[in-house]
Amino acid sequence: MTRWIRSFWDEEHATFFWEIGEDGWVTRGVEWVGPEDEVRSAAALEEVLHARDTVGIEGVQEYESRYGVLTDQPIRDWDFPHEDIDVFEFERVWVQARQVLEDQHLERVEWITVYDLREDAQLTEAIQNATLTHPQYGLDPSPALFGSDDWWQGLADGRIPRRTEVGAVSAVRWTGMGDWPEWTFRGDDGVEREWTREGDHTRYVAGLRARIEVVTVRWKPGASTVVTRGDDPEHDMLIRVELEASERRSEAHGPGPFPGAYDDLREQQQDDRGSQPGGRGRPRFGWWRRKR
Repeated sequence: MTRWIRSFWDEEHATFFWEIGEDGWVTRGVEWVGPEDEVRSAAALEEVLHARDTVGIEGVQEYESRYGVLTDQPIRDWDFPHEDIDVFEFERVWVQARQVLEDQHLERVEWITVYDLREDAQLTEAIQNATLTHPQYGLDPSPALFGSDDWWQGLADGRIPRRTEVGAVSAVRWTGMGDWPEWTFRGDDGVEREWTREGDHTRYVAGLRARIEVVTVRWKPGASTVVTRGDDPEHDMLIRVELEASERRSEAHGPGPFPGAYDDLREQQQDDRGSQPGGRGRPRFGWWRRKR
């Protein structure tokens, strides 16, 4: 049975809050120190193991620099000062401590912009061309044509809602034939979403903090992607992606039969300005692949 305890160590003026599983392992722990109860750690075993399994020792070190160190031994001997608390008290302490550490970390993060929709002329042109010339393709042009000056002004003045989400890169992968780079964004609310790794796809590394700006767009009424495929009429698009500055990089090439195919595709975008429906990949009308 899971237990939640509080333990005060007077000689160190430290208070520990532990969630302990049936096997004696601490699954979550919070440590307060000093007369002001300064938060030193708020770490979870599941998160430590995830960092180890997805990134390795560097991921664990990065996690511990952010959330502190969790005891690495199960509790076998209970002969120390402690008292049982209920789960509600533990959760209150846990949420508060995590928020403190998150705020401290965000203050220290150096953000690198890896993608900005304003600079993505190829995508903007493809969507605008489809919207203006193909009845069954493209986005609803109300209240403004996607990517136009009026559309950007609508984002600025609130006529077109957008939102900022803060979280972390929880995973990176290659999909399709092993040549399309995707990543999983895990928000601080725990919700995960999958996106294409826009911009420099090697900068997306599991464990790094991430901040994204998102806008919800709508397909044209009667669009084939909705009528034929049954897609949701509304879907989200990335406006901007910022990642925590780091020297670490993910693999540049996927494991598929065509290494470097994604880089070749991006280079082709510079010359191929077509956007005819049914084309293969993003240079034509594959921009719908960019988010799942």
